[in-house]
Amino acid sequence: MKIRTLAHSKSFSLAAGVVAVVFLSIIAILLASHGTPPSLTVVVRSNVVPTLAPHTHTSADRVSDNSHGLALSSPTVEVPEDMWVTDLEITTENAPQGIIHHMHLVRMEDEGADADAQYPLFAYGQDTPTTIRFPSPTGIFIPKGEKLGIDAVLHNPIPPLGEGGVYKDVVITITLRGVPNGKDRNLPVVFHLPRVFDETTNSGRDATFTVPAGALHETFWSTNNPPDPVGTAHTFVEDGWIVHMGAHSHPWEGAERVDAYLNGARIKTYTSHRTDESIPWSWQTEGGIVLIPVRKGDVLTVSTTYSNPTNKPIVGAMGLMGVFYAPDPHSLIPPPYAFRWTFERWLYSALELINVRVR
Repeated sequence: MKIRTLAHSKSFSLAAGVVAVVFLSIIAILLASHGTPPSLTVVVRSNVVPTLAPHTHTSADRVSDNSHGLALSSPTVEVPEDMWVTDLEITTENAPQGIIHHMHLVRMEDEGADADAQYPLFAYGQDTPTTIRFPSPTGIFIPKGEKLGIDAVLHNPIPPLGEGGVYKDVVITITLRGVPNGKDRNLPVVFHLPRVFDETTNSGRDATFTVPAGALHETFWSTNNPPDPVGTAHTFVEDGWIVHMGAHSHPWEGAERVDAYLNGARIKTYTSHRTDESIPWSWQTEGGIVLIPVRKGDVLTVSTTYSNPTNKPIVGAMGLMGVFYAPDPHSLIPPPYAFRWTFERWLYSALELINVRVR
């Protein structure tokens, strides 16, 4: 009996040791596979907001209304050398992160360019993660001399929709980290932003629509409507990979989900949750690395589902899907990095369960 117990104990210890070695080896491979560590940093800082005052938000308000949300831009920043952005981070100074309703990083074609007229390199929403990491060998390629700027709207409603404090000298910042050209990055990503909007009430730049009074689990769909200068649906012009996705909606106004479809088939669903149940405005919609092959001619669309049990319509609802796409003529054959991405998604999900963060 003792011999059996000892043998069993040795077998268990051996198995546990093997599992530990395999797990640590996998983590080492993962970290090594991220490629060259970031060595370049470009920081884009907004103009200073001397005082950000609170306001009341009702179902009749749109965040984009001039008297409601506060439009914010930045001085132009010129990129000093060719750069592949491998990760980025959004931060605020002198105010909570939640005061940013949305923010775009845009290319400023000249010093007098209007940020609102430029298509974004990426977009951040109030409920989306503040960091983005691109799997090697992808990244945002920004050539030397490119001029960047911020196009944002701040939103500071009183509880229960926001903290509603009075904030002084508010600044928002986008920090881009990356590597020089030629450092194991060769698949440039392109950002697309398919979304739902009501072409009868706004031009599409507003990207809002109306949820009728009494609506229950009602789904609203994107269209490819000509008045929208950016497009609410996207048709891919090359084969490639969708490598990163995330969604933005207004769960505080009844949003329940945002769905993405490729040629009419659902490929991704995002729902929101509160990060702190005691804070009613602490909504978060997760996003991250994906690996979805697309073919030339494929069409990406979105839908969003809302409920509005009140007797008043919600006029400023939103439903958007941020998508990073990497053109790749070999997308029919999974490349070596595809298997690593699949594993990364699994491992990062596992690490999140134990609150471990790997950059």
